[in-house]
Amino acid sequence: MKLKSILNYFGQLRLYSFLDLLVFSTALTRDINTISGIGLLWLSFLLYLESRHNDNLRLRINTYLWLAPFIVSLFLVPIWTALGFVFVSYLYTKKKENGICGISAPLWRGLQNGIIAAGFNFQLAILAFVLTFIRNLIGDFRDVNNDKERGGKTIPIVLGVKKNQAWSFYAHIFLVIATTIVWFNFSFLQKSLIMPIILLQLISYPLTPRLSNPKYLNIYDNEK
Repeated sequence: MKLKSILNYFGQLRLYSFLDLLVFSTALTRDINTISGIGLLWLSFLLYLESRHNDNLRLRINTYLWLAPFIVSLFLVPIWTALGFVFVSYLYTKKKENGICGISAPLWRGLQNGIIAAGFNFQLAILAFVLTFIRNLIGDFRDVNNDKERGGKTIPIVLGVKKNQAWSFYAHIFLVIATTIVWFNFSFLQKSLIMPIILLQLISYPLTPRLSNPKYLNIYDNEK
């Protein structure tokens, strides 16, 4: 397998976002099994989401691969957490197929983290919902071109935004790092880990195949 193909699949798993979720999980609990279950829930969501993507730069992922981590997660997190997470995740994956789901996409992403946190800390659940909502909304400004091409009706498109907003690429990664720092303030992780994690987020962010990536960071132009 070519190096670009390996990076393509790795980039679709969005390490930058998984690291944010990992730190978020450690702000909720010290139980390793629960943290692992939350991570597996997130992995199942990403695998399902990417299996539905038909973007030109992204290599295909098996449609049913997401079931493996999801089934394992059922033994590690409360069933209501898993089912609630799957429900709002499914609505999010319909953002390019359904106008209502497209406009409300930031809501569903916010509820993902809110549902995870609700059983541990209600205040953190509210904070997670708000921060994730804002972060995802900025991501929609980043991806206007692709969302329009796929028939999506996100908030920026409804507001009349015509094309990708270059500023939003940098604003989004800034917000990802900012939320990670927020979670660190509640986490049991050693503060010495914060800089290595941020560095990994910065390195992995442009590895996700996106047409909205700046040209100097787009390594997948000739992938397909």
